[in-house]
Amino acid sequence: MPQRVPYSAPSRHTVSAKLEIGERTLLRRLKDENLTYKEVQEQVFEKLTLRRLQRGEAMESIAEKLGYSDAKSLGKMLKRRTGLGIRQLRQST
Repeated sequence: MPQRVPYSAPSRHTVSAKLEIGERTLLRRLKDENLTYKEVQEQVFEKLTLRRLQRGEAMESIAEKLGYSDAKSLGKMLKRRTGLGIRQLRQST
């Protein structure tokens, strides 16, 4: 069975190259929108996690796929962003 490689979020350098702008320009534009690169990254991870929870996927599996060290770390990020625990998120999805 092939080994699954965890998802790795693209670096700021990679994103800015894809957008054909400089890295500092990317950061400045995010700042103009009152955002940081980390916040955008967490928004994406939050949406991906919520979709996977809707499909009934286990938190451990989701965390592994997103490159988190464990489900607890992913759960902390979600709690910080949504104010809800995993159980509550599962019920609301």
